[in-house]
Amino acid sequence: MPDPTPHEPNEKTRGEVKLLSSFGHNQAEISTYLDIDEKTLRKYYRRELDTASIEANAQVAKRLFHKAVVQD
Repeated sequence: MPDPTPHEPNEKTRGEVKLLSSFGHNQAEISTYLDIDEKTLRKYYRRELDTASIEANAQVAKRLFHKAVVQD
């Protein structure tokens, strides 16, 4: 039976969602990890789900650019 306690997002769970999403995990996997319904995941973590891969790709591109331009 589902837990009747409402889900309360916090910095830890936001970070976990962002990390898992940036690693390519889908919403079903992330909601299972957090033990919440997929609708709840989308309700409280829409921004993290939408931006995680964009931010991860931008960080990789930044590091590659830095490595190509700066001579160590």
